[in-house]
Amino acid sequence: MPGILEALHIAKSALELQQYGIQVTGHNIANANTEGYTRQRVVSEARAPLETPYGMLGTGVQVAEIERTRERFLDEQVRTASEDLGKWAQAERALSEVEGVFAEPSEGGLNSLLREFWDSWRALADNPEDYAARQVVLGKAETLVDAFHRLDRQLREVQYNMNFLVDSKVEEINRIAGRIAELNVQILYIESKGSQANDDRDRRDLLLDELSKLVDVQVVEGSDGMVNVFLDGRPLVEGKEVSELDTLPVAEEGHPVEKVIWKQGAREVRISGGELGGILEVRDDKINTYLERLDRLARTLAEEVNSIHRNGYTLNGATDVDFFDSDVQGAADIELSDAVKDNPSNIAASGDGHPGDGSNALAIADLEYEQAIEHFTLDGYYRSLISQVGQDLQEAQFMRDNYELLLKRFENERESAIGVSLDEEMLKLIQYQHAYTAAARLTSVVDQMIQTVLDMVG
Repeated sequence: MPGILEALHIAKSALELQQYGIQVTGHNIANANTEGYTRQRVVSEARAPLETPYGMLGTGVQVAEIERTRERFLDEQVRTASEDLGKWAQAERALSEVEGVFAEPSEGGLNSLLREFWDSWRALADNPEDYAARQVVLGKAETLVDAFHRLDRQLREVQYNMNFLVDSKVEEINRIAGRIAELNVQILYIESKGSQANDDRDRRDLLLDELSKLVDVQVVEGSDGMVNVFLDGRPLVEGKEVSELDTLPVAEEGHPVEKVIWKQGAREVRISGGELGGILEVRDDKINTYLERLDRLARTLAEEVNSIHRNGYTLNGATDVDFFDSDVQGAADIELSDAVKDNPSNIAASGDGHPGDGSNALAIADLEYEQAIEHFTLDGYYRSLISQVGQDLQEAQFMRDNYELLLKRFENERESAIGVSLDEEMLKLIQYQHAYTAAARLTSVVDQMIQTVLDMVG
């Protein structure tokens, strides 16, 4: 009788295993299109055997675990590529906006305005006593000054608007970090009871993917199943605890900049990757470099023109007159001097004091060909600035395209490992169905055996 009952237990264990298999397969099929879902499978093992005079006798089967087919190495590859893609995609977006500010080549671009400015001095050199020619010089100079002001203002507006993006990304990082900490607690609770928190782990992994796209983080999973997320060497998420980020407005050169800090302690966070890293790099490094070069161009232009203009003579015979304001610091404050503003007769076109001489105006026009900044002419220096903007944008586009392809490849590799194949699941479903039918048949046979024994006893 014990042998018959043991056979019944074996049949029961087989039925239970196939039921688990069918349920897990159904769960896979139901989530075939669920983002972040990891295919699950039933891992079975033989139950502990019984010792008999004839050897060890099997006692059936049992579920060892419901396993996620997840590979941590592929997750790391996807997250690293996602971090890089996020950085370069944001850089490309911001640099495209910067390129639009310069609007080169165009008739209203600074390059054309510089050329027109030099040409107006040449026209004045031909007719130094012509009041209209002097008016043209002032008009071209004022247009050039306005262009410097506009470029400086618009570049700083791009920087300022990027502050809102920084705020938005910081809020998103804090939200995701908080949700990861909540899932850590749920996973610990479930798995401490011996179960597998597969679906919660999927949700957490999806959040970690999203977080990696935003910022450069390192993920370390502990023996308790909870993950710790590190940013700039400090825990952003540590088990159930979250160290939130914040932004702090800081005035740099009179313009507000949102610095990313730890909410607790107010220490600045060094961020080099992800979307936030790309935003900060363009805002704090690239655009500041462009502004510095634009300032140098405006300052050198004013200094070089003034240096020659002071040696010339106005229509009234006055000398030592500045054309641009002598205190120019950069593109934001370049202005015509009070002496020549609205007073064309104070333009020092003459080189010898005679009103009909235009040699000083010609000397100023020839600045177009002088190497005034390093080995560049003023026009060439500006063109090199535009070239740098173009190269930075081209690099961002190239890197974005590369990491887009790389991420796609890694995602495809991971999907082949963790994704649900409906054909494979249907095949498993048939296998479990047949195994269940066989186990049910075994149950029926054992039941008939028991009934036979009972009839004999009765």
